[in-house]
Amino acid sequence: MIKKILIVDATRHERSPVFNTLKALGYDCSFLNYRQGFVYNNRIMRALLRRVGFFRFLKNRTTQNTNKKLLKLTKDLRPNLVLILEGENILPETILQIKKQGAITANWFIDFMTHWHIIESIAPNYDYFFTSDKCVLEKLNELGLKNCFYLPFAVENIFKETPLKNRKNVYNISLVASYDSNRWTKREELLSVVSKMGLNIWGPRSWKKSTLNNYYRGEASGIKMFEIYRQSKIVIDIPWDSHAAHGISLRPTEAMISGACLFMYDIRPDMNKIFKKDEDYVSFLTGEELETKIKYYLENDCEREKIASSGYHATVQKHTYFSRMTEMLNIVNSGHSARKHSDKVG
Repeated sequence: MIKKILIVDATRHERSPVFNTLKALGYDCSFLNYRQGFVYNNRIMRALLRRVGFFRFLKNRTTQNTNKKLLKLTKDLRPNLVLILEGENILPETILQIKKQGAITANWFIDFMTHWHIIESIAPNYDYFFTSDKCVLEKLNELGLKNCFYLPFAVENIFKETPLKNRKNVYNISLVASYDSNRWTKREELLSVVSKMGLNIWGPRSWKKSTLNNYYRGEASGIKMFEIYRQSKIVIDIPWDSHAAHGISLRPTEAMISGACLFMYDIRPDMNKIFKKDEDYVSFLTGEELETKIKYYLENDCEREKIASSGYHATVQKHTYFSRMTEMLNIVNSGHSARKHSDKVG
């Protein structure tokens, strides 16, 4: 039975919902940030690494140092489980050494097919590999891998009390998202249809170069983003459609746990498998459908708030980190017990 877990994530431990959740569940947790060092923390260096091959040796050196730190930690702490969140710079030989030290290894990789070149190279190395996209899972199964499981995104419930109470509907329509016309081919087009119905956009400054620059309100992330959602009647999510994907991003659960009514561009099959269409959220496929539905739900507060409430409760009950970590640990514990039993029988 797993009691001691080393979490390897790309954030500081006090900001890691996985770390906080596993601690709250009673596990003895330690933490390593795998994106430490000058090459990750300096914006200019990150740009040089992308453009100038000469500087890549610095990233390679940083990677080697990170892997040495990870091996030392596993040797010193002796965790039952080493859980890595993506960890694209954790080397295969490091995972092999961790296994030899007696720890179970697991990876929760939450990016989609856009990162397939990384996924197919690292997934075979782990005892358990969890993906948030069934499209990725199908591809991994085609490779003959038996260590892969579906585990969708989760959201952290940051509100001390339900955001459904004392809501201030400051914004009619909100979007907190990136802008890239090549990756999100429909985002600008669909938003333009409802721009004059109270649209507000937050995200990178690249929005200023779009046709929607008049509706750009600045950058937002973290608590500020959740507060924007909490003060919004409607939050729109228009996922990128330039690559195949079944899974959903964080935005749907972030919007719903904030008490907003989510409008979802209905191109991700997984959305309809984990939430109820037009009960937990409002779906649309065309600009005309989006315009018609937004007009209706802005005029019918009770119906809009009923959907927002349903989406909130569905998220809190089934899609928080508590749900996901419990599911993951059940799979790992049952698989580990079955393997030990098989070894004894053999």
